[in-house]
Amino acid sequence: MLTPETFLRRPAEIHSAHGIGRNGQNESFSRERGRTPAGSHRFLARNDPKNKEMKMLTLVRHAKSSWDDPSLEDRDRPLSPRGLRDAPHMAAHLAQLPNPPDALVSSPAARAMATAEIFASQLSRSPETIVPEPAIYEAHWKVLLEVVRSFREQWNHVCLFGHNPGFEELAGNLLGEPLAGLPTCSIVELHLGCELWKEAQTRRAVLSRLFFPKMFAWGCHE
Repeated sequence: MLTPETFLRRPAEIHSAHGIGRNGQNESFSRERGRTPAGSHRFLARNDPKNKEMKMLTLVRHAKSSWDDPSLEDRDRPLSPRGLRDAPHMAAHLAQLPNPPDALVSSPAARAMATAEIFASQLSRSPETIVPEPAIYEAHWKVLLEVVRSFREQWNHVCLFGHNPGFEELAGNLLGEPLAGLPTCSIVELHLGCELWKEAQTRRAVLSRLFFPKMFAWGCHE
């Protein structure tokens, strides 16, 4: 089982065993070490031309939200001060990576849309380019998978903003290995192993990157 807490306890050992470098990126462990990495799912060989046309899905769990106003409906809760701190840092990190997303798709919940807007800004996108998708809010992972399968085929890389437990369960089922304890504002980048969104299947994805705030010095302080 892949857990962020495990990554924090024994970073060198766990990151190496799961092919994830200290910068959160898959390090092509099987290619460089000549053996299969720990874990049941397959790992991405970087710069492999066969992967260039495969669909990429980046899951971003919304940043930390506020519970200060009990009169608000759940979907109307805003980001907390911690969420407003974490989201720009995580968005800036994503913006520095190759293969930026073609589209940003978000749950309509205020905390998810606010997170998406911060990421859009760091990616030099207008907030109006964010595609709201009502089906994401409080969705079971199977519903989320159908959302993914319905994406426009001209998009090759989509960044999806939403909620747990659905996102954690979707990632685990796509990978074929549980991904437990996905913190707020985590980023999970997956190569889905298909050329068409409608062909997305469970147990076929490859984990290429995993980031969460506490991996960084600024995120280690509550």
